[in-house]
Parts: sequence; structure tokens; C-alpha cells
Amino acid sequence: MKKADLHVHSSFSDRPSEWFLQKLGTAESYTAPEFIYKKCMEAGMDFVTVTDHNCIKASMILKKLHPENVIPGVESTVYFPEDGCKIHLLIYNPTENQFGEIENKRENIYKLRDYLLSENLAHSVAHATYSVNNILTLEHLEKLILLFDVFEARNGARDSHSNSVWTEVLSSLTEEHLQRLENKYRIRPASRNPWIKGMTGGSDDHAGIFIGKTHTIFQADSPQEVIDALRDKQCSAGGRHNNYLSFVFAIYKIAYDFSKTKSSGSGGSLFKSLSEFIFEKDKLSLKDKMKVNHIKNNAKKNENKVNLLLTNLVEELGMEKNTPAEKRFELVHSNVSKIADTFLTGFFSSLQTDFKNGDITALIKNISALIPAGFLSVPFFTSLHHFNTNRGLINSLKSKYCPNMLSKGKRILWFTDTYKDLNGVSVTLNNLMSHARQMKRDISVVSCAEESPLKLDSIYSFSVPYYEACSLKIPSMLMSLKKIYEYNPDEIYISTPGPVGLLGLLAAKVLNIKATSIYHTDFSLQAAKITSDSAIETLVDSSLKWFYSLSDSVQVPSREYIKTLKNRGYDTSKMSVFRRGLDTSLIKPVEDARVKLKEQFGIPENGRVLLYTGRISRDKNLDFLSDVYRSLLPEFHDLKLLIAGDGPYLDNLRANTAGLKGIYFLGRQPQENMPLIYSSADLFMFPSVTDTFGMSVLEAQACGIPAIVSDKGGPQEIIIDKETGYVLPVCKDQWVTAVRDFFKNSSEFPAVHEIMKFKARRNVLENYSWEKIIKLITGTAAEDQDETSAYSEQDVFTGVLC
Repeated sequence: MKKADLHVHSSFSDRPSEWFLQKLGTAESYTAPEFIYKKCMEAGMDFVTVTDHNCIKASMILKKLHPENVIPGVESTVYFPEDGCKIHLLIYNPTENQFGEIENKRENIYKLRDYLLSENLAHSVAHATYSVNNILTLEHLEKLILLFDVFEARNGARDSHSNSVWTEVLSSLTEEHLQRLENKYRIRPASRNPWIKGMTGGSDDHAGIFIGKTHTIFQADSPQEVIDALRDKQCSAGGRHNNYLSFVFAIYKIAYDFSKTKSSGSGGSLFKSLSEFIFEKDKLSLKDKMKVNHIKNNAKKNENKVNLLLTNLVEELGMEKNTPAEKRFELVHSNVSKIADTFLTGFFSSLQTDFKNGDITALIKNISALIPAGFLSVPFFTSLHHFNTNRGLINSLKSKYCPNMLSKGKRILWFTDTYKDLNGVSVTLNNLMSHARQMKRDISVVSCAEESPLKLDSIYSFSVPYYEACSLKIPSMLMSLKKIYEYNPDEIYISTPGPVGLLGLLAAKVLNIKATSIYHTDFSLQAAKITSDSAIETLVDSSLKWFYSLSDSVQVPSREYIKTLKNRGYDTSKMSVFRRGLDTSLIKPVEDARVKLKEQFGIPENGRVLLYTGRISRDKNLDFLSDVYRSLLPEFHDLKLLIAGDGPYLDNLRANTAGLKGIYFLGRQPQENMPLIYSSADLFMFPSVTDTFGMSVLEAQACGIPAIVSDKGGPQEIIIDKETGYVLPVCKDQWVTAVRDFFKNSSEFPAVHEIMKFKARRNVLENYSWEKIIKLITGTAAEDQDETSAYSEQDVFTGVLC
């Protein structure tokens, strides 16, 4: 069997399609035709072609020099006349006159196809699933299946997933498929057996790096026999696929080639000098080593971390001769990531100082200092986006033609800035993850925490103003994107609008997948409560509006908060209500709770007990709760108030309640202790007006404990008013009356109290099932129609929050 790389570009090609290279003003390729021939021979190719965009000059030059094994070629840009959708078509061995006709007819793909058949010209549709001008659809691909019989099944510039899906589609076609398509589109197929397709392979190389690495395999001993094999569909594809790292390397190489075309009176920049070592030299000579050491010493002397990293990269690449290409790509990515992180770390460090000092000039200067990091990093972002532009189209192909390739459920990445912490977000996320593992569903949490299933390396951390105990970490951008790309998620969920949440949004954009954000905490209202500064409240609210506007959908834990956000000017058209799940096998009533509470905490068994659990912060309205308790003490001498939790307002609350008897601060408690603490209470008290959900309210109800909550925020939707608890305005007299009446009714009508407890737990059991939630998140709800029939999309939670 013989081989040929049937898709290669030279310096005769048109301007590049890659955005980064367009901005630089480079050509599409700087590879000389003779260099292509040489590299093909070195790679073991038996035949050679050049397929420049709409140009046959390079291939004709090579044909004259090497007539025995060169096949002229061209990559023609052709159009569907009905909508202007571009397709790239590889055409082989045209004469100059035929090439002229191809140029005249390529505005209409139907006329060009007919011309190619009439002239018996061998051809192959290049990278069919890649949308050249972003309007390619499944209908276009189906028309191509009718119009052509040979396709590039392995394109060396596309990733393995795209190539594999397209190969599977072409291989699975049947006579019935083609008949249905012909009836649908009224297009005459290319042959009598159009369901049988020939498949070619080509590197699609523009930088001179991958020539011959991807190829077509056939049985042929001459250029004419190669053409005959292509016409007869007697060909197959082999060799490497691409990934975004090697694609970036190729972009850098073209940029470097472009830099060599520009004169430099000073002998060239440091970047250009180092690029010579990266792209042109397999091993450092003694002179090179001396030059690198000189640069390295100057970098150490001047504390220039960026230049130091660049010289380290050169040394690593020059350690051994003929460093494998994939290893070179990894080294470049690793070092560029470190360089970008160095710039970002310096920026954020200076940013804090500039804000504190109010130095706007320094702030602008620091922003400008990020430009070099952006220059090095942008190709990684654009390449990732380039590789994922047609993700939806690929998924449609799999669904229609290759259902066997579909995995069981979606792969979900869940981004959060807080994990394993004492808050509703962390608790719920951990519960969600535990149940997902039990159900064997593919959901992974992404954060900078050590315990995260997908841990991101952080480069900088800072404390949140007014929440000094809360530290936010900024992840390494490029290294994080690489991990996310390798996980290959189908969808992204975001719990927090912090640095990790922003990374989740960015990843969703570049990977072209859906991003669903959870509005779990009313930071605007919290800012107003904590700071009493309207300017800070406005800044926080504006930032949140911007963040959630970038999400494809926003899930809010309660209908009440959708109304609240609409009144604040949020776009609620993409918002829906979701419930939270709870593990009712763990969060349940505990027998003899008072006895066990006394054994563990020394709290007397007798008397009536009120309970609050959750974060101890000013916005939770705990001073109001202490006032309610103070008003009840004269009437209920044995009344106790248990407060379980920790937070920045704990010392203040202790001081404000120092003269009150019967208050017990239990501190932060492990989750396994919570059912006991809930079960020991008579009534759960939750006066917060800023919570969007209220996980502790749900947990209390799961333990059969009635609750009093405010009529502001999400907790009120957990309670069935007057059946499982009470929903009241934040008015001390009303709360005092409600507690007094509750204790009176419990004493006089204990059966009524027991019914309230029973209804509280039943409400949780019926409406907050993790299994139903996880099936809806991963798209596997159809597995159990009976379970999901009771839930509408507006009534299911996916979320995570406090």
C-alpha cells in the first residue's frame, strides 16, 4: 500500500482564516513548495501534492520538478448558492484550463460538482464538519453526502472527535439513507452506489510542522493510479489527529516565519531570538548555550521572571536532539501558562494596592502590562474556540447517524469558588456529588480547593471585604482550560460569580457549550445590609447583572426571587425555578434527641427550645432573632435558644446577647451532628430576608421541625404556611405572637403539633429528591418517566446554595 498527504498548504495560499494571524497581518503559510516535497519524502510518503486555496501554482512548480510522483492539486472554496455557505473542496490533477473553469464555477457547488463529474476529475470534500463561514448545518452535510462520494475523513488540523464522528457517519450510510436524502433534497447522487464513500486523509498543514503526519492510503504505483483510486473510492485515511495545543504551536510558527520577513536593525527581539531555538533547532550548540546563559543571567539579575521562563523553555527543548513534537507542544504550553500567570499575579497584586491608594494612573499602567500575556495567551483561546465551533453540529450528527456513539447522560462540570466550606453551596454540592457517584452519573466539581474532583491550580488569593474569613482564589488560566478541555464536558454549571465562576463562563464560551448559572446568594442585598453603602450595593448589583447576562440560562431557587430580580432590572426570560435536593436517609428525626443533646453539649433536657443554624453574619438578621427571644423570656422562663454555626458576626452576636440566659452557641458543627441538633428543637427560627433558598430550613423540616421564616426571599417557598410552619413579615410582635401561640397549641393540642411535624417531613420527601434532580441535570430523566412526570422544568432544582 502507498501513502500521500493529500492536503498541504504552501506560501502560495491566500490570507489566513485564523483571527490571531489576521490581526498580525501574516500570510497563511510560509512553507516553500520544495520544502513540502522534502518533508513528504522524509515522512515516508510515496506521492506528493500541494493544495493551496484557489491556487495551483505551487503544485505545478513541483510537478515540473518531480513529475514521477507529484500530483497537482487545489483547495477550492465553493458555495451553496442558496445561502452562501462555504465548503472547501480538494481537486486533483486539473489542467490549467480546467482550473480556470473551476474558478468560474465555484460560486455554485451544484454546477461545479457536475463539471467535476463530466471532466472525471478526482476530488474530496475537505473537513466537511468544519464551518468555514459559520453557517454550516446538518442539512448542508446531508446535501454534501448526496453530491460527493469522496470525503476527507481524517483532517490533520481537526481533533480526533470531529474526525471520528465524521468517519463513523460515512461508514454507517446505507442505501435507505441515501434514498431518503434524495427524496428530501431532490439532488442527484454522485454515483450508482452513493452510500459507499471513499475516504482521504491529509495534514492540512500550514506551518511546515505536520507534513506527512496524516495521509491517504491506497494501492497505486503512479500518479495516474492514485487518481484512479480516488475516483473509484478505493482509499482510506490514516495518521495523526490534531489538538488545540499543536494548533497553537502551528500559529506561533507562522507568526515566527512572518517575523523573519521583517527587517530588524537591532538584530531582532529577545522573543525572536528565543523563537529560533524553539522552532528551528533540535539541539543547542555551544554558542547557543552561551547566548541562552547570557539572557538567563540578565533575567536573574533584573528579576525578570518572564525572560527566565523563556530561557528555561529553550533549555528544556534543547536538552535532547529531535524532541518529539507532542512533548514540544506540552513544554510550550506549560511555559506560556507560567508566563501568563506571572503577569496576572503581578497585576492582581498591584491591583489591590492601587485600589486601596486610589491610584488610577498606576491602575491603567498595570492593565497595560497585561498586553504581553494577552499576546501569548490569545492563540490558546482562539484555538480552543476554533476546535469547538461545530460542537452542536457534531452532536446532531451523532444523534441522527451514530446513536451508538452517544454516552449515557451528559458530562457535567460544576464550577464553584467555595467547596467543603460551612455554607449551603458547599453542603448541597457535596450532597449532589455523593448521589451522582451512587447513580454513576458524570458530574464533577471544579474549584481551587484541594478536595475538588477537578482541582485547579491557583496563582493568587485575596480576602473578600466584610467577609475576611472567605478567601477567593484566582486559577491559572491556561492550565485550567487545558484540564477542562481534556475532561470534554457537555455542559457547565456555575454556582458562584467569583474567579472560578468566571472561568466557567469563559470555558463555556470557548468550548461552545451551554453554561447554566445558579443565583444562589443575594450579594447585592447582603452588601446593603453589611455596609449600608448604596454605592457598593450598586457596584455589586451591576457586576452580578453582567455575570448572569453572559449565562445561557439562570436557575433561581425560588419563584419569589425571580420576581425580585425582575424588579431590579434583571433579564428573567432565561430564568427558571429549581428545587434543592436532600438526602432524607441521613437528615431525619433522631429519637431521644434531648437526652443525646445533653450528653454531647451539656444542655438541660427540660424546657422549650428555639433553634437557628447557618452562617453567623449581619445579613442573617440575628439581632432581630435575639430581640424576639428577649421578649419571650418573661413568659417562658425555661426557654432556650440554640445557635449552631460560625461567621464574621459571631463575636458581635455574643456581645449583644451577653445578658440573656438560655442562649447556647454550639459553633460550627459537622453535618452528621445536624439531625440531632434539629430534632432537639421545638421550633426552627430563620429571620433572614436575603436568602434565596434556605437549606437549613429544608433540613429542619426534613427532621420534622416546624419553622418560622420571613416573607422575604426563598425560604418561604419551602414552608407550607400554617401547615408545616409560619411565613411572617419581619415584625417582632408578630414573631413573638406566633411562638407564643405555637407553644400554647402544642401544649393543649399535641396531636395537631404531631401532624405539623409529619407534614413537614412528608413535604421534603415528596418534593426534594436528589435522584430526580440528578437525572434532569444529566439528561437521563427519560429513564424513569413515572418519577419525572410529577415535575415540570419550572419545579426542579439543580442547584447549590444557601
